[in-house]
Amino acid sequence: MNNKRSLIALFIAFSFVVVLSNMITAKYIEDKVNNKIRAEIESLSYQVMQVRHSTDAVYSNTKPEERWNDVMAPTELAKYLDIKLDQVYNIIDDKESEIPYVFIEGAYRFNKDAIDKWLASRKVIVGESIVY
Repeated sequence: MNNKRSLIALFIAFSFVVVLSNMITAKYIEDKVNNKIRAEIESLSYQVMQVRHSTDAVYSNTKPEERWNDVMAPTELAKYLDIKLDQVYNIIDDKESEIPYVFIEGAYRFNKDAIDKWLASRKVIVGESIVY
């Protein structure tokens, strides 16, 4: 009978250790995920600030009625780049493209000057021709 009680006590202690271990592991993972999310939010905040500063610099010397002339919708960007609209969305989806845009209430908007700078930085040699 004593062996049975010892076995039950050992089983309860082992169960307690497993539950405690799982709780510690879950807390560790939660902290790691929260830190990663916090870092991503800070990175995005920094990028938004950069866009705001570059936009402020571009617009500081323009009249208010001229400011909207420099902002393009995806269809206008497709015409400006002489590509198809679905190619514009493919470029947006490709995070490596780093195309400068803002997302306002479900709509993408592109600053013409930022797009021009982005194009100048994106020269790629294909065969013997340069593709922008």
